[in-house]
Amino acid sequence: MRGEVIRSLRFARSLVGNAVAPERCPFHRLHNAASVECRECRHAQSCRWICDLDENASLAQKTTRELISALGFAVDYGVSVALQYGHDWGSCSCESCSWIRDSQHLIGEAVGRIDSPS
Repeated sequence: MRGEVIRSLRFARSLVGNAVAPERCPFHRLHNAASVECRECRHAQSCRWICDLDENASLAQKTTRELISALGFAVDYGVSVALQYGHDWGSCSCESCSWIRDSQHLIGEAVGRIDSPS
C-alpha cells in the first residue's frame, strides 16, 4: 500500500509543481516560512508541499499517515485545478482526472487499513 501511495505522489509532484514553476517564483520552490514574500504568495502552500516532497526528499522515511496526508493535499489541489479548467473530474478521462479518482480510492483504502484494528 505504501508503494502505491508513493507512486501516486510522483504524479502529484508534477501536478502541484506546475503551479510553482520557476518563472512564477523568484525563490524557485525554496519555501521559507519566515519570508514575507513566501507568506504573501498565493502559491505558498503548494510550494511548501513541493519542498517537503521534492525529488530529494526521502519518502521512505515519512510515515504512512504523512504520505496519505500529502496525497490528500494533492488530490484536493487536483480537484480545484480540474474545476478551474471545466473538467468533470468524476467522469473526465484525462490523465489528471483519472489520477484524482484513483488517488481518492487509494486514500480510502489506505486510511481503512491504518484505522482498522490489527
